[in-house]
Amino acid sequence: MISRSELGKRCGVSKRTLEHYASDAGYHILDPIGRNVPACMYQDESEEQLRLIIELKSVGFSLKQIHEYQIANQEMRVQMLRRQVPVLEGRKEEIQGQLEKIKGMVDKEMKKSMEGIK
Repeated sequence: MISRSELGKRCGVSKRTLEHYASDAGYHILDPIGRNVPACMYQDESEEQLRLIIELKSVGFSLKQIHEYQIANQEMRVQMLRRQVPVLEGRKEEIQGQLEKIKGMVDKEMKKSMEGIK
């Protein structure tokens, strides 16, 4: 077993995040063994489960989607991951557009700066 504080330290998440993941709002995607505030403990496998949650969040999964992923069979999990690819591709294009816009703004500001020096 592992304590909430140790699990949080190992995975770089706060106590509040772990509490949220165990709540109704967090879809109970990571439930402790006991819910006593000072002595909340998790199974040893919880670290691996939490790392998967963090990884899924990093690629845009919502907590609801993570919950669905956890209860899905292997085939459904693969489908869920594949459905996320075009979502990320769309965000990639959006971010690329934002990068181009900010570079143009930097160029404009640099030109203004250079005009002020002359």
